[in-house]
Amino acid sequence: MLTTKKIFRLMNICITAAVFAGCGNGKGVPTTNPAIQAFTAIPSIVSPGQSTTLTSDFSGGTGRLDNGVVTRITFGNISTFKAAATTLFTLSVTNKLGQKVSKSVLLTLSPIQGKFSSSISKTVDPRDNYTATFLDPNIVSGPNAGKALLVGGGTGVALHYRSSAELYDPLHDTFARTGFKAYSTALHAATLLNNGKVLITGGWDGRQSHNDGQLYDPATGSFAFTGAMARARSSHTSTLLPDGTVLITGGYDGAVSLASAELYNPVTGTFTFTNGPMAVARSGHAATLLNNGKVLISGGTPDNTLCEIYDPGTKTFRSTGRMIYARSFHTATLLSSDPVAKVLVAGGSTNTIAELYDPITETFAATDPMTTVRTYHTATLLPDKRVLLTGGSDESAEFYDPNTRTFAETLRDMKEARGSHQAILLHNVPNKYNLPDMVLVVGGTGFINRADLFR
Repeated sequence: MLTTKKIFRLMNICITAAVFAGCGNGKGVPTTNPAIQAFTAIPSIVSPGQSTTLTSDFSGGTGRLDNGVVTRITFGNISTFKAAATTLFTLSVTNKLGQKVSKSVLLTLSPIQGKFSSSISKTVDPRDNYTATFLDPNIVSGPNAGKALLVGGGTGVALHYRSSAELYDPLHDTFARTGFKAYSTALHAATLLNNGKVLITGGWDGRQSHNDGQLYDPATGSFAFTGAMARARSSHTSTLLPDGTVLITGGYDGAVSLASAELYNPVTGTFTFTNGPMAVARSGHAATLLNNGKVLISGGTPDNTLCEIYDPGTKTFRSTGRMIYARSFHTATLLSSDPVAKVLVAGGSTNTIAELYDPITETFAATDPMTTVRTYHTATLLPDKRVLLTGGSDESAEFYDPNTRTFAETLRDMKEARGSHQAILLHNVPNKYNLPDMVLVVGGTGFINRADLFR
């Protein structure tokens, strides 16, 4: 049986063997300064039971690994293991003159289990291309605070869409009916307002796009009309701005994609055009609120790589860096609340390459590839800083690690294959399983009533 001491002895032998022959050996041979080219743990954030690979690349001396417990050595100076705790690993390289360099890497063990299970109850209605909104208890009051609102969507039957809505209650793991909106649509948009109501805009009913705005009131469980948009839209975006107004961009009007954009004022209940349209028409695009209050507009149909920034101060759009690949029905996820946080743009193309948008340099750079091609998928920022990507066409799911810019499969797949579904983080709300965080993954093109719970 390998003890911890034996494991580290083996690791040090492996690391020493990795040093190329002749470094600092023999008379008259100059001693090489020790150097560490790379020392990484990939992934650097793991769930219990998830493996990580510790890799080192160094020269000019003998390496020694301190701290931590490694359960298995695979080959040379590469070790793959399952972490038992958050651990700081330190690699030290020392030459024959005693010169020493060190580098450390932190491996974080997340409290998130990284597994899926089926919900106890089923949704009232199966649906795809619908909206799902978390009724944040920091904004919403009353008995429906902390629940998730599901509205509209497709039925799987041509030209037949839903006007129904339902609430997911995490405390009891149940779904229940709540009100009907005025029109049966899919591909509409939904945004939680600062007054606790949910704005529903536009949508496609199988024959035409709509221009109406409706408000869902969690206190009464009912919908009511508010102002109408100037243009009918579906497959558009709806983004809450820091001043409480909502930016509506692009979409499909039933004939063409749109370049126009509008602002909804919740105080007056009216929509007005922004001071000029976007540079290009878009539908199936993404809009991401940056930490500087501006909005990144990316991708969409017709496919192009041109991206734009909306400035709420001037109410205008301007061009920013181009994506490497054209994308539509992709995801664009802000990675943290840091003022310089990047945006992960993933899926929506025929390859697995994801990109990072840097708001400082306004440029895009490729990450390591995803584990599979994804479109019509979801991306959810988790409290441990990873991003959970689910479905698109199958039941697979994966994590994005922002520290290493790499992707790794979750410990288990979803119970159902899903695309055009929704995933909602239920953060720090009472739930049946007494967990600090869960992700509700529900609906999709398989028209499954059962939801997946990621925990």
